[in-house]
Amino acid sequence: MPNDMALTPLNIWNWGIKNRTGRLKNVSEQALRIALLPRQKVYLSDLGVSCFGAYYTSKELLASGWLHRNGERRVTDLQAAYDPAVADHIYLFPEKDSSEYWVCSLTDRSRQFRGKSMWELWTSQEEQRKATSAAKVAETISKRDLENLVSNTIKNAERSRPTINKQQSKAETVRGIRDNRKQERDAQRAEQTKARQPDNRKPKSDVTYLHGKPDDGAYPDLLDELFGDDE
Repeated sequence: MPNDMALTPLNIWNWGIKNRTGRLKNVSEQALRIALLPRQKVYLSDLGVSCFGAYYTSKELLASGWLHRNGERRVTDLQAAYDPAVADHIYLFPEKDSSEYWVCSLTDRSRQFRGKSMWELWTSQEEQRKATSAAKVAETISKRDLENLVSNTIKNAERSRPTINKQQSKAETVRGIRDNRKQERDAQRAEQTKARQPDNRKPKSDVTYLHGKPDDGAYPDLLDELFGDDE
């Protein structure tokens, strides 16, 4: 089949009539329809067959065990036919250059595309990509604004910090700290000494003696006895 020929059903039919020999092969209408559908390369994953971002599966696919790696590489270079008007099913070809196909249906993960066409699926996927891209741009802008805010806050804090004499030596700084500590200790000692001293400003209380006032312990006054008048 020439590479420059458009692969339309009519062109394929006319080319086959002209170039193929032998008798025509009878095929079912369904097989002929699927053979004429466009094809797309698909990929296997744990979620099923991925086609245009949607996931499909079938009982034949599950029975094949292709969805489980089991330490081996999955089957690659798979193709599936699809009807652009229906997104519910694709037709997976398990063998290359073979007419055998498995009808695969949308999984529950991609159930939002049930009842829609492939065109709607493509539109939805494109909108999702745009939304994701816009969210990434907004996240980048928000992150950049936060970084600028943090940077400006640090710069403002550095500008408002009191100026320190850079020529002041480390020894002078330590000496100043020691002097301040000594002054603080002296002030505390003065407060403690003052607290220990009695308060003489308080008035003395009057004392009442029960048996007369006791001697105050002073020396007796003998002047009257020594120099008293003789009678």
